[in-house]
Amino acid sequence: MKENNWTYFQYQKEQGLPVFVRAELSGFDASLSPFLKQMGFSEMENQESLALESTLDTRFEGNLLTLKIAGPSVSRQINQVAEGDRYGSECITPKEGYKVYRFKSKALLVYSFGVSQWEMGCLSDFGDEAAFSDYRCIMNRYLSWALVAEGIVGFWGVPVEEGMVVLRRKESQSEAVFIDVRENRIFSIDGVTPLKSNFTILRLDSVLKDKNVPMNKEELISFLSVNSTFFDYQGLNVPIRQAIQSLAKVVSGIVHPRESFKPRTDLSL
Repeated sequence: MKENNWTYFQYQKEQGLPVFVRAELSGFDASLSPFLKQMGFSEMENQESLALESTLDTRFEGNLLTLKIAGPSVSRQINQVAEGDRYGSECITPKEGYKVYRFKSKALLVYSFGVSQWEMGCLSDFGDEAAFSDYRCIMNRYLSWALVAEGIVGFWGVPVEEGMVVLRRKESQSEAVFIDVRENRIFSIDGVTPLKSNFTILRLDSVLKDKNVPMNKEELISFLSVNSTFFDYQGLNVPIRQAIQSLAKVVSGIVHPRESFKPRTDLSL
């Protein structure tokens, strides 16, 4: 069927987004496939995969991330103790013509916005529930880079009836909501929903009591920029800043009392 026994997955397949992941599932634990599906990826049929493969060396437009079991050299890089580890689990190292994203003890992803095919070395238990938040963070970072060209920007947070609550990454357990500013649609664990005219961004405040306080446009842009899923050592790039500015023109932002917000019991569901 497939020369390398690749299994292909497409992000938001029904929406036709050109963002793909492939892996040889026989080398990974059984958790990988269900994890990717929770992240919004659908397994592609054999004919679809073959059609995609036929374009990879010629006319492929989109982004493909190949997941591979890390060999000894990559494993050492993943598990090494680095100076930057004291600042967090994630780091990006610029190289000549590409960048290396590392999530300590979990994965190493090599990418470049100048090419369409990227690779990630990881361990066989990638996607396991024991480190679900870490793995979800890694995949949401990938999505944030891959979706830039589509005008789609992501934020750490959870969907709510009014719109979404934007949170810090650890608060959201690395759950993210992606907003398609061009097509006015939202991608979250709840599926695909339209960006309604009354869509509201909520920022939680521990001091505020019994009332909501509106954010002005500049405050909203600043808040969204800080909590974007896009990660780079140089900060937000121009397309992401433009997407955030466009979004701030069409949505409202309010500061909401933290004590009034009731999160889902399990954000992974």
